[in-house]
Amino acid sequence: MPPTPRRPRRALQLAVNAVLRSDVAVATRRPVVGLTFDDGPDPLVTPRLLDLLGSRGARATFFVVGLRVRAHPGLVARAVAEGHEIAVHGHTHRRLPDLGAWGQLRDLATARRSTRAVAGARPRRYRPPYGEQRPSTVLLAKALRLRGAMWTASAHDWKDELDEAAQLARVWPDLTAGGVLLLHDAAAGEPARDVDPDRVLRLVTGVLDGLAERQLSAVSLAELAQAGPAVTEPWFDRWLHG
Repeated sequence: MPPTPRRPRRALQLAVNAVLRSDVAVATRRPVVGLTFDDGPDPLVTPRLLDLLGSRGARATFFVVGLRVRAHPGLVARAVAEGHEIAVHGHTHRRLPDLGAWGQLRDLATARRSTRAVAGARPRRYRPPYGEQRPSTVLLAKALRLRGAMWTASAHDWKDELDEAAQLARVWPDLTAGGVLLLHDAAAGEPARDVDPDRVLRLVTGVLDGLAERQLSAVSLAELAQAGPAVTEPWFDRWLHG
């Protein structure tokens, strides 16, 4: 029986997925989780967030937007000085698959350059805005020596209709040792909007309290990577289903 027309495409997808994978977690028994924040820095939220993290001995990876880095370099420098990791979240926060190959490369390269200039070291990780990428995105990021870093749990804190209790309830089923939590210290979406600093602080306080109750510590992804081998997945929902 001759193969159906879909089989060659499916074989290509499987081959691509086997090679072009993104980090989502770490396989470890150590009581650590990766704490990450997207879209910042924000001049009203990020300073208070850094105060909170410092008071609780927690560290995080901040996936920053290049344009915001240029506008608030002092906040990035402070985060680095206090032991946090800085990573790339694009330069403009536009969806990378919409930009074409050259546009994706330019956006990631510009963001990496801006971040490196302020952080003082080359960023090693990137997270595409909205988590959307295609195989071309991963290939171009690899050319820039950027490693994809996704997540296992999210508070869905961009949904204004959810209060902090509902957001916290979404975290715990998917967050165990070695996992990665997605949060935000700004909202650089389309359109960008202001974020309530008090709401962010209440949510993060609840997260840190919940981690303490579960005897888990919040660390940056750089620290999490030291705890065990990376767990990787193909992260191409848009490409596979779009």
